[in-house]
Amino acid sequence: MKKSFGVLHVLALAVLLFTPLLGAEIQTISLEDATHGDDWSHGPRTTISGIPIISTGKRRATMTFEVTVGAPGGTYQVFLPVVKAFNAAHIGVYFDGELQVEADMFSASNVQHSILITERYIAPGPHTIKVKNLGQKKALGGNNLYIEGLRIVGKEGSGTWRVRVESKEFVFKPAKKEAIPEYDNFLTAALPARAQKEPFSVPEGSVGSDMFSHPLVFVRNIPFLIPNVKNIPETGLADQNPLQVVLANATSEVFLLVWSQIPPHDGDLGPSLPPIAPIDQSERFTIKLTYEDGTTEEMIPFDVRQKRYGLDNGIGLYVLHPDAKKVLQRLAFQDRTYKSSFALVALTCNLDKPISPEVALGGLDAWYPTVNKTPSAAGKGEVSIANGRAVLADGSIELTLDIKDGLKWESLGTPAYQRVVLDDSDLFAVRPADGWIGSSSWKVADAKARQNGVSIVLEYKEKNVNLEAVVKLTLTKNGKIKAGLTLTNRGTEPFLGRVKFPILEGVRLGALEDTWYFIPRSGGAVIHRDEVNVYASHGEQHPLQVESFFNPKEWFVLTLLSNDLDGQFHWYDVGKDDKGGWYNVEYFEKSLKPGGVWTLPECTIAVTPGDWRESFRLYRQWITTWYKPKPAATDWYRKSFVQGFWYQYTNRDFATDVKQVRDVFGYCDGLNAYNWNSREYPKMAGFTFGEYDRTVLWPGFGGEEGLKKKVAEAGVPLSFYTNAILIHNKALHNGVPTKTKQWMGAGPAVHDGLPSYRPCLRIEEWLDYMVAAERWLTREIGAKIVYLDEFGYGARFCYSKAHGHDAPEPSAYGERELTRRIRAAIPDDVVIRSENQPEDIRFQWQDSYYTGALGRSKPAESVPLDLVRFAFPDSKAFNLIYGYSLKDGNWELLKFILFNGSSYGMSRSYDPKSYFEERSILVLRKLFRILHENADAFTSHDVEPLITTELPGVFVNRFRGTEKTVWTVYNANYRTVKGELIQVAHKPGAQYVDLWKDYPVKAQASSGDVATLIVEIGPRDVACITQVNP
Repeated sequence: MKKSFGVLHVLALAVLLFTPLLGAEIQTISLEDATHGDDWSHGPRTTISGIPIISTGKRRATMTFEVTVGAPGGTYQVFLPVVKAFNAAHIGVYFDGELQVEADMFSASNVQHSILITERYIAPGPHTIKVKNLGQKKALGGNNLYIEGLRIVGKEGSGTWRVRVESKEFVFKPAKKEAIPEYDNFLTAALPARAQKEPFSVPEGSVGSDMFSHPLVFVRNIPFLIPNVKNIPETGLADQNPLQVVLANATSEVFLLVWSQIPPHDGDLGPSLPPIAPIDQSERFTIKLTYEDGTTEEMIPFDVRQKRYGLDNGIGLYVLHPDAKKVLQRLAFQDRTYKSSFALVALTCNLDKPISPEVALGGLDAWYPTVNKTPSAAGKGEVSIANGRAVLADGSIELTLDIKDGLKWESLGTPAYQRVVLDDSDLFAVRPADGWIGSSSWKVADAKARQNGVSIVLEYKEKNVNLEAVVKLTLTKNGKIKAGLTLTNRGTEPFLGRVKFPILEGVRLGALEDTWYFIPRSGGAVIHRDEVNVYASHGEQHPLQVESFFNPKEWFVLTLLSNDLDGQFHWYDVGKDDKGGWYNVEYFEKSLKPGGVWTLPECTIAVTPGDWRESFRLYRQWITTWYKPKPAATDWYRKSFVQGFWYQYTNRDFATDVKQVRDVFGYCDGLNAYNWNSREYPKMAGFTFGEYDRTVLWPGFGGEEGLKKKVAEAGVPLSFYTNAILIHNKALHNGVPTKTKQWMGAGPAVHDGLPSYRPCLRIEEWLDYMVAAERWLTREIGAKIVYLDEFGYGARFCYSKAHGHDAPEPSAYGERELTRRIRAAIPDDVVIRSENQPEDIRFQWQDSYYTGALGRSKPAESVPLDLVRFAFPDSKAFNLIYGYSLKDGNWELLKFILFNGSSYGMSRSYDPKSYFEERSILVLRKLFRILHENADAFTSHDVEPLITTELPGVFVNRFRGTEKTVWTVYNANYRTVKGELIQVAHKPGAQYVDLWKDYPVKAQASSGDVATLIVEIGPRDVACITQVNP
C-alpha cells in the first residue's frame, strides 16, 4: 500500500459546487491524505480539463480517507468533489463501512460535480470514508474515476476534522542518560575509525543535520551516542575493507542510524530514469553478521520509519534481528556499489526483548506450509430440477442453482470439505446498449435434467432486445463441472453486446482470511490472501486461462478454467476484497443478426483436494487436449539461451557481431537484425516500417546476394525485424495516403518522428504482403527465426465498418490469423517469435516470445515467475528486461532468468564495452554457462514450478531431464536462510552442488533412495542445485 500525507485546509466561502450550511466552516482534505494502492495515479501533472485529480481505470479499486473528528463532533455535510467524464464509471462511497452513495459518473463532456456523501450528526473520534470504483454498468462510459479530494462543511463550533497519519519523518530528541527510561537495556557501540581522508559532511539543509550538535539523542525511544560529524565512518572507497563494528553481546536487536548518499535516479537504465532507492537487493548492499561460533549470515536492513526493507537516501533508522540463540560478535557493511555510500552514524544494541518487529517479506508471499489432509467419504450423486432449484452432484462436487426467479448461484462445494461460500450472484450477464442484464433478470422458459447434467433455457425481452440463453452444466468426473452458455438473437434487429460468463462473487473457502487466490498474470504469479484487484485482457497481460481460490489449511481448491480454443477476445476480472473473491470473464462485444447464435467457451468449474498447483495441473492437462509439441526440426531452437542484436549503423557483418558476443559473454545462439530495411541509409538509419522486401535492403549488404552470403557466414540463426501493425510514410508502397485511408485500423501514430498508422489486420492485401515477406526472408535469404514485433498484446481495436469485420474488432484476431498463415508458409525448421507473451492458444503456431514481464514485476510483492514457460515448456521466453547499461549492481533481475530456466535477449550486445562492466559480464557469463551446460534439464518437458519447500519464503522450480535434475531456488527473505529445503530422489554416493555459487550442498539421506537437501542461501538470492552422480 502507498500512503502519502498532506495538510487540512480551511477555505473561505467561495463559488462552490454545493450549498453549504449557513454559518458553516468548510474544510478540505487533499488527495495526498488518502490511502490507496498502485491502481491510482496521482501527481502534480495528473489533471483532467486542468483540474488536479487522482484517477484510476481499474474496477474495484479503492481509496480511503482516515480521519478523526474533533470534540464535540457536530452535524456535517460531507462532499466528494469529482469530475464526470465520457469514460467514467459508477462510484460507491462508504462511511464507516456502510454504503452511502452509488452513482454513475458518466457525462458526455468533462464536468465538475460534488457528491453529497452524508449529512448528519457525526460523533467525535476516528472515522473512515472509502471510495470504490464499481465499474461501468451501462453501455456508455468506461471504468475511470476522477476524484478531487474531500470537503467537509460543519456549523460554527463543531469539531475540526483531522487526518489520522503515522509520521514517517525522521525525528530525534536531545537526551540525557538519566532521562531515558530503561537505558540499561541498551548498549551503544563504539564506531570504527573513518577510512576516508576527507571528513564526513552533511548535505546542507538535510533532515536531521542538527542532530550532530548533541552527544546523546533519542530516536523512537532508542538512545544513540552521536560522534563528531567529521569522524563518521563511511563506505565508498574503491579499495576499502568492509565497514566493520566489533560487538560481543547476545542482543535481540541492532538499531543503526545510517546516512545514505544515493543518486536519485539510475541513468544507466535509460531515459526512464528509475529511482535507485530503496536499495533492497543483495546485488548492491547487505550487512554481514558474524557470531561467536564462527557462523555468519547476511541481512538487508529493515527501515523502521518506512516499514519496509532497504536503505533510503539521507538519514534513516534501521533494525537488524540477529539469531537470538547466538552471541553476535561483529557486523560489516557489504557495499557493492560505487555510486552510493553509506555512513554509520550510530549503533545501539537492544539487550532486552525486541521492540521493533519486521514485516513478513515486505508484501505478497506465496509461501505457506503444506497440509496433507485426507478427504472424508464422498457424498451422494443427484441431478434434478425441482422446487425452483437445479442440483448437480456426483459425490465429489455439489452445485445448486436458484431458478425460481431468473438464474442465480445458490451453493457450490464438495462433501469431502466445507462448501464454497458464494454470493447469490448472477451466473452470466449481457450488456446491450442499456446496461448489464444479469441472469437473475431473465425468465426461465424451460429447465430439464439430462444425463449427468441440466439444461436451462432463459428468455429476455425488453424494448428492441429479444434474446434466448441456454445454460448447460455437465458433471464430468473427479470434482469437475463443465458450464456452457449459448445466446440466440430471437429479435428482428441486430444485436451488439458483451457477455460476462461465468460470474462468481463473494467467494470464500472457509474463513475469509484463509481464502487464498492464484492469478497467473504476466510478470509474476500472484499467490496470496491479501486484497488484490486484477483486470487484464487475455494475451500479454494475462496469457493463461486458469485461476483459482484455495484454502491451504483445509487443503481444497476451486479451479476455474475458461477453456477458450476459439480465441474470443476477453478480459479476466478477478481478485479479493473484504467481501471475498470474485471471478468474471468478460467477452468482447459481438454482433448477432436476427437468428444469429453466439456460443461461449465451455468453462470448467472444479472443487478438488489441493491448492493452486492442482489448478495448474488441470490447466496443463487441458492443454494436452489440443496442443501438439514442437517438431524435432526446431530442436536447435530450444537449446538457444542467448540472443544478440545487430544494428546496421555499426557497419559490421553479422559474423563479426556474433564473434564479439561470444568473446565477451561466452555464448551467442542467435542474432536479431534490426533496421536491415533502411534503403535511405545514411539519410535515414532507422527502420522502414511497413516494407520488408528486397527493395528496402540496407546498401551495406551488397544487394540480395550479398545478404544471403552474410547470413550463411554468421554462424548462428538469424531473425529480421518485421512489424505488421505499424506503417510509416517512408514505406513507398504501403505508407501512401490512399492505403493509409483504406487500411487504417487502430488509428494514426507517430513513430521515430514520422507520420504513421496502424493497419487493420483483416486487410487481405496487407496479410498477403507480410506472408510473402516472411516466406522470402526464410526460404530465400535463410532466416531461421521470424520476428513479429508488437505481436502478442492483441488489445488494439479497429473501428472501421469497411473492413468486413465487426466494429470494433481487437487486433488479437488478425495477429493470430497472420501468425497461422506465416506458419504454413515457412519451412518446418523455422520458428516464430513475437514481442509479447501471446494468449495461450497462439502457441499452436508460434514458438517463442520476447518478454519484459520480469522487468515489470515487483519481486517484493509476487514471485517473479513466468508461468507460460512452465505451461508450454517447449516454447522459449527471451527476456528483454534491460535495454541499457548493466552497472553498479543494477542487474538484480538477471537471477530470475536462472530461476525460471529461461533465456535472455541482449539488446545492447553490439557494444559490450559501453553498456556492461566487468562484474555484470561475469554474472552473464556464469548465467549463460549454467543454462547451456544443463540444457537437457532446462529444455525438458518435465518441469514443475514452485514445488513445496520446508523453508518459509524460499521457492523452488524443478527441471527434470533425461540426464539430470536441476532445482532453481529463490530466497525471497531479506536475510540468509539455512536448513532443510526439499526431499529428492537419491542415489548412493551422489553429491549435490550449487552451480550459482559453485559450492557443495549438504544432503542428509533419510533412506536408501531419498535425501533431504540442506541449504544456505543469501538474502534475495538464488541457487541452482544439481545432482552429481558417482
